Amino acid sequence: MRKQIVLVALIALPCLLFGQSRAFGVKGGLGIATQRWNNFDRDVLIAPTGSVFMEFQTEGKFALFVEGGYHQRGSALRFRAQTINVNGTLVDIDARVFEQSFHNAALILGGKSLINTSGKINPYYAFGARLEYTFKNDLGTLYPAWEQYMNAFNYGVTLAGGLEYPFGKDKPGALFIEFSAHPDFSKQIFVPPGSYYNRWLDQNVATQEQKVINLSFEITLGIKFVQKIEYIDDDEY
Repeated sequence: MRKQIVLVALIALPCLLFGQSRAFGVKGGLGIATQRWNNFDRDVLIAPTGSVFMEFQTEGKFALFVEGGYHQRGSALRFRAQTINVNGTLVDIDARVFEQSFHNAALILGGKSLINTSGKINPYYAFGARLEYTFKNDLGTLYPAWEQYMNAFNYGVTLAGGLEYPFGKDKPGALFIEFSAHPDFSKQIFVPPGSYYNRWLDQNVATQEQKVINLSFEITLGIKFVQKIEYIDDDEY
């Protein structure tokens, strides 16, 4: 994975250096995070998200971008009040909601293309490779024995589309709304089959293999400011 990131950076560097203009901005909104546990989808986790980014214009409507931000991945568990039979003993479980969050810092490198540049509102689409680092999590709240099986680094792709509204004289900036999907290729958690401690039952319980994969959707609002680069030919003076 590290070799792939280095390769993308080397390919992008010439375009970044010789771009016609660049833009920088911020965006934030809400993320809808889900996780698949052995092909079982949990309830969604709704959490805030925020990013800063830079765009580097190339010829035409295409631009390269680099983005860094904060995202919450994870899922939610909603339990109804019930009584279960465990080894011949009735155990009461209260109705509760658990939000299982993974607080991630993300780096995205990719490309963006405007579909139209002459309208009052211009649609665009984007694609990027994404690397994330989990700096905080609450996995131990539900599964303390599984914390050792969490992967701090995860990777995937980002697919996005949105609408830009340029403003000001000579269009020095733009407001935009963006919808994006963030599927992971790696596993946030991989737990081998075995016997693990269950905090509700206060005993070890046999557990099958667990493969936990993140899939998140986000809707964000943002603003960016464009800095045009003009090259002066010294031969003209």
